[in-house]
Amino acid sequence: MKILFQVKMAESYKMYAEENASASCRRCEALLSQLGLILYEKLGSAYLRSGGFDEFLQDLSHIGEKYNTHKCLGEQVMTSSVNVPLMK
Repeated sequence: MKILFQVKMAESYKMYAEENASASCRRCEALLSQLGLILYEKLGSAYLRSGGFDEFLQDLSHIGEKYNTHKCLGEQVMTSSVNVPLMK
């Protein structure tokens, strides 16, 4: 009886952990979509001029910083934060 209870608890924990991970991913994707709007808006104009690539890298870095400091991200997400490589 005790072993059956432990098995049921382990199954429930696994199910809730998977649901939590999925919800966390959806929140992250929504946040990145929202933060990435500036890149999309500037894509056709600001980045296609002289110095546009540097501006793009600055905007990308700023998005990474905002994402990594956002308070609504769960613990699992915070362990795999966004690293924005700066190319020069």
